[in-house]
Amino acid sequence: VEQIGIHDNFFELGGHSLLAMRVVSAVRRELKVELSIKELFIYSTIAALATHLNAAGKGGLFLPSIEAVSHRPVHIPLSFSQERLWFIDKLEGTIPYHIPAAWRLKGDLNKEALNQAFKEIVNRHEVLRTNIIDKEAEPSLLVMDAEGWDLHMVNDLWYSQSNENLQQRIHELASQPFNLSKDYMIRAHLIMLAEDENVLIVTLHHIAADGWSISVLVKELMELYNAYIERRPALLFPLPIQYGDYSLWQRNYLQGEVLKKKLTYWEHKLEGVAVLELPTDYLRPVERSNRGAVLRFSIDKILTDQLKALNRHEGTTLFMTMLAAFKILLHRYSGQEDICVGSPIANRTQKEIEDLIGFFINTLALRSKVKSDMSFKELLQQIRDTTVEAYEHQDVPFEKVVGAVVKERDMNRNPLFQVMLVMQNTPKVDTLYLGNIPLASEEFLHDTTHFDLSFSFSESGNSLNGSVEYSTDLYTEETIKRMVLHFKTLLGSIVKYPQQNIGLLPMLTKAEEHQLLIEFNDTATEYPKEKTIVDLFEDQALKTPDTVALVFEEEKLTYKELNEKSNQLAHYLKSKGVKEGILVPICIEKSVEMIIGILGILKAGGAYVPIDPVYPEDRISYMLEDTQAKIVVSSKKSEVLLPKKEGIEIVDVNGEWIMSRSELKDNTISTLAPNQLAYVIYTSGSTGKPKGVMITHGNVVSLVKGIDYISLTDKDILLSTGSSSFDATTFEYWGMLLNGGKLILCSEEILLNSELLKEELQKREVTAMWCTARWFDLLVDNDITVFEKLKILLVGGEKLSEKHIYKFRESYPSIKIINGYGPTENTTFSLTYDITQISDSIPVGRPLNNRSAYILDRQQQLVPIGVAGEICVGGAGLSAGYLTQPELTREKFVHHPFSNEASDRIYKTGDIGKWLPDGNIQYTGRIDDQVKIRGYRIELGEIESALLLSGQLHQAVIIAHNNKEGSKNLVGYVVPKGMFDKEKIITYLKSKLPEYM
Repeated sequence: VEQIGIHDNFFELGGHSLLAMRVVSAVRRELKVELSIKELFIYSTIAALATHLNAAGKGGLFLPSIEAVSHRPVHIPLSFSQERLWFIDKLEGTIPYHIPAAWRLKGDLNKEALNQAFKEIVNRHEVLRTNIIDKEAEPSLLVMDAEGWDLHMVNDLWYSQSNENLQQRIHELASQPFNLSKDYMIRAHLIMLAEDENVLIVTLHHIAADGWSISVLVKELMELYNAYIERRPALLFPLPIQYGDYSLWQRNYLQGEVLKKKLTYWEHKLEGVAVLELPTDYLRPVERSNRGAVLRFSIDKILTDQLKALNRHEGTTLFMTMLAAFKILLHRYSGQEDICVGSPIANRTQKEIEDLIGFFINTLALRSKVKSDMSFKELLQQIRDTTVEAYEHQDVPFEKVVGAVVKERDMNRNPLFQVMLVMQNTPKVDTLYLGNIPLASEEFLHDTTHFDLSFSFSESGNSLNGSVEYSTDLYTEETIKRMVLHFKTLLGSIVKYPQQNIGLLPMLTKAEEHQLLIEFNDTATEYPKEKTIVDLFEDQALKTPDTVALVFEEEKLTYKELNEKSNQLAHYLKSKGVKEGILVPICIEKSVEMIIGILGILKAGGAYVPIDPVYPEDRISYMLEDTQAKIVVSSKKSEVLLPKKEGIEIVDVNGEWIMSRSELKDNTISTLAPNQLAYVIYTSGSTGKPKGVMITHGNVVSLVKGIDYISLTDKDILLSTGSSSFDATTFEYWGMLLNGGKLILCSEEILLNSELLKEELQKREVTAMWCTARWFDLLVDNDITVFEKLKILLVGGEKLSEKHIYKFRESYPSIKIINGYGPTENTTFSLTYDITQISDSIPVGRPLNNRSAYILDRQQQLVPIGVAGEICVGGAGLSAGYLTQPELTREKFVHHPFSNEASDRIYKTGDIGKWLPDGNIQYTGRIDDQVKIRGYRIELGEIESALLLSGQLHQAVIIAHNNKEGSKNLVGYVVPKGMFDKEKIITYLKSKLPEYM
């Protein structure tokens, strides 16, 4: 212990787990006492350790020594790690596995001394002059003579003209491929910039070296150079073994029962490890590449000291604390709990190889269960145990672990883990000098990476230097900068609140919070918030009485006519007891009478409940019961479809008595207010019953007045394409009728025939239209000229097809096309995106005026830009909740976490999305199994519940499957008898699905 130079407390080792290994190795070798790394941490002081060792006595298992092999075999086998790199080199080359280093040398450099020093290093370390030969399909090591190696001199003043020229040349030199069967495994180039200024570039191949080896090389280079110019023998100890001896030892030791026992730990520890799904800027390529970049940063002295103090208090190392913080970052970014991170370990636990250049480094897969409700201290202790256990089993080559654990390889991901955390613990050389010439590290271009992300740290004085090596196929530099900022903020939160649940640890800066809460939601604007639908419609009828308001087939109604007819119905309904707060279902086929009926109900003070006549009888019955309906507005054609129920009066909107009373044409007198219900629309429900969403007059007014996502004027003519029970009609009906436009209704026959639809659009001179994403795709494929006369097209309801949008934009660049997103619960649209450019995934946009949007994690914490979370919406469009379902309302309409008003709520959509840097939101999926089919929200659980009610099934599973056109079908399958586990059934069903259904 004295030789190693450790202070009284082993925890002051910081991140240098290697020193802990050396203590354990020394005890095992010298005292012949079995000591585990875990015990070293338990007996944390030298005094406690001494007491334990005295009690432990002699004997025990320890790693056998590595000895020089006097009679080596003709064909020396590769180490396990070398063998993996050799296979990679055969398949794709190994330029990403080069280890380059560069230093600037200012002074009178003795070039001959430098060359001779390198030659001696190459002679001293066999691995640097070892080729790999392929003999009888088995690779083996062949040692060459050192005399053929030379330092390359590069004398060209062009490199001194600009740093860009120099950087380009360094990159070229470092990227020259190695021929593993012919070349030395080290190259050195000296670029002469001036008489007294040079840049030294050294490139080693990873098959012969690792990061630790660079420190060994630099230490020996300085000593050999100085010895040459001082004309004295070099003070270097003879090397007891060479890398070939280690390779033979490893092959002999790690086999049979020893290997089996060690592998068993990793097989158990890593069984079923989850793939880490971090958010990316670009779609993951089919095959992984090594294109990368590096971003450097630092952690200041104050925070570094606080982290070290936390380590001492918790009995952990700096590496363990950084790993715990890193895993929290990954958990918060991915939402996953099963987090596996790779970490390199020097694997030089035996004294014989400490001063040897070679490929000894191993990689550990460190897996943890990271849960949001854990405190940081709990997670830290778990990681301490996991790390210590991994150290105990570190000598199993990573290649063997992968072979034992991974059953199927994914070509676009690394096996077991996709991210790395590195704590540099290579030997430090305090002063770097060749004679009196300082070696100053030279920065150079780094454009390769082996992983999605690699965070690296090294101590520098009293602070930490950090870097992130990242895949440029997946991430932009801007994203990595944000990630580093979040990691540093998280570290600051950890040292302040180590007892806090990790899901609540602050991770965003104040500037980011302001951007997400204020800048991205700066939508407040003036609109007639004191007005109702009725107020605004009557104002419009007074303003433009003779303007055509409504057209269906050959029927037309002006604003005055529509107002008077709806007044007649309203007076009649009021006489029947309809007033504020009364729900009135309306079941009418598409016609001018349908709009008269809706307006008449509103003018009477009631709220309309649209019921599509094509609904199944059971669904209609449920809606009538749920609304406690006493009056239903219908027509002679549709009332025959209504179930007969006692206590319900059916009012024919065209009833002679209603429409013959001329004195009833005046506006009704009501006390309607903006916060009173305008309608209730039923959507699919996961319980097996549809749920009624309650929308107020104020909600509707905020959708179509004081808006900027679209221009709605009295010059617009809009074709309504949806059923009255589809919430897009809120925008269609009231977008026109409250702004003086013309609303066109047409039959399903026309909508389903592209030729008839085109004729209708052109005959009516339609300027605007809304359609669902899948219908839009079909129209684009069948006859894109349908849209040619439009000025504005709104598309939504499902994820848009970039291919079809691109085709549309190419054909009609002048037509404004808008992606509209929003749940019924926030009144049709919450976000819109004006599609001017096509990207890999079209955003759903930014909040409408007087609406707000937040992306939150499971703890209702803001997530950063680029990180997926649940889209939550609020503002003036937020509905009053679900009819007769207060528990579900409380579950989905939650307290606004960023408002000081106790009554403020936001709606949890169940949609997953992420903020883009420009303030738009990108939709990425669903939390639950809800799907959209032709724009309609379908809860698969509702269908499953209905099937179970048949009494003929024990278990029902419905899944949505994309067909050839990209739209969804619902697919049912019979599953084997006795299979009752839902997850197993889903797996079984997916295995039976054809590629297209």
